[in-house]
Amino acid sequence: NGEIDQFRIFNKELSASEVSELYNSGTRMDATTHSAASNLKGYYTFEAGNGNDSSGQSAGNFSVNGDSAVTTI
Repeated sequence: NGEIDQFRIFNKELSASEVSELYNSGTRMDATTHSAASNLKGYYTFEAGNGNDSSGQSAGNFSVNGDSAVTTI
């Protein structure tokens, strides 16, 4: 069991420095401002209990039920 706060989909493998940039010493950054943002294909922050894409790439949205389990994408 675990929790997901943010979920990002890139169309390339991120380098170690790009991953470090995302987590910025423990402070997550907005993936749309990341150096590899042009490779961002889906970005889900789960704010307000929704699974809407925030990448600007029109990726599909998650359907989230009461226990926050992803049911469709």
